[in-house]
Amino acid sequence: MNKIALRQIKLDIHKIINMNMSKKDWGKIYTIFTHQSVTVTLQMTSFNFLKDKATFLFNINSIKNEDEFSCEDVIEYERKHMTLNFFKNYINRKLITIINYHIERKLRGEASIKYSDLYHMYGTITDEEIIDCDFEEELEQANNLPQSIKEDTLDLIRNKVRDSLNEKYNHLVDEYEENNKIDNEDIYSFLDSIKIKEDDKE
Repeated sequence: MNKIALRQIKLDIHKIINMNMSKKDWGKIYTIFTHQSVTVTLQMTSFNFLKDKATFLFNINSIKNEDEFSCEDVIEYERKHMTLNFFKNYINRKLITIINYHIERKLRGEASIKYSDLYHMYGTITDEEIIDCDFEEELEQANNLPQSIKEDTLDLIRNKVRDSLNEKYNHLVDEYEENNKIDNEDIYSFLDSIKIKEDDKE
């Protein structure tokens, strides 16, 4: 278990909906998790009367080692079809998914900068590179086509060549993502805590 415990605020979702509907708390932001530098908030943004469905915006924020981590997503609660326990677990799963997605994006962004010299853009593909990638025959055939379809055919060839030339780049980006972490250990600790709580509920 983590030494610094996850603090989960009791979530009375029915009360939140009723307070919003009475306009007493419309737009109020509720803190539902705190863990080290991580804070997760929830805010009701709309309610569909026909479907008896509330839409919430949740926001995740953390600043650690001068690294700012921030992301948000929406989640819907249907009162007729969801129990409170199901919704709470649903929030946990949503949090895990969105945090992992943003970690992946952040790491792939770092890798794309690190290996930018290896990336080949579509617009820079030359005939020489097309030939080097064993598309010489296709290039000759395309150049002999009527002008009306020639460019579209050349575009297809350039796309194939770009994918071939970027294999090393893509491999290095994947490897970087797999072997590195963002500079915010609190986010990983929070993820572990959420997973532990999910395991405890099963």
